[in-house]
Amino acid sequence: MRLAVLSFLFIVILNSESKAIDINSLDIENIKVGDNIYDHFDKRHVSANLKKIRQTYTSKRYTRNSFKVLSPKNYTQIGVHYNNDKIIGAVNGTILYRTNSKACAKKEKDILNDILASFSKKPKTKGRPGDKIRHVKHRDSYYTSTYIYVDGGAIRIICFYWGKKTKKKYNWIDNLRVTLMSDDFMSWLDNEAFK
Repeated sequence: MRLAVLSFLFIVILNSESKAIDINSLDIENIKVGDNIYDHFDKRHVSANLKKIRQTYTSKRYTRNSFKVLSPKNYTQIGVHYNNDKIIGAVNGTILYRTNSKACAKKEKDILNDILASFSKKPKTKGRPGDKIRHVKHRDSYYTSTYIYVDGGAIRIICFYWGKKTKKKYNWIDNLRVTLMSDDFMSWLDNEAFK
């Protein structure tokens, strides 16, 4: 069964077989990498939500924000990271797993397989579902992650499994995220975010 979670992605991929897929041509809930945050949310909403989000990055080049989806079709939350010019470097759709985090691993594999099946030629990937990686900042937590590289960025499918200490401190919930991210954002995340 095809997952509705990424139906937006499949349409773009299937319609673009003969040309390279650019990260800026993909969207999650009509939000694209490269958009201005204020094209999707008013300043008051952005500011109000920002007060609720704990920024755990040491670098201030990107800001994290999150928005609840009022009528969820695929996701319960939309997350964005935007730079100081308010340009979105990453957008993600999130599914929360309050009680059954093992379901996250199955969904991660299903989504990955569906995306890969949509390409006419296998794209470059990194990581595999099920390969546990210790979180660089929250040492009691881990994640599993797969990147699918496209022009200008990547699609990332990730399950976060937060440790008891981290859950208590931040009130975080295990979750699956499908993220579209620019090359600049990926470089920042790998090289600056927690330094």
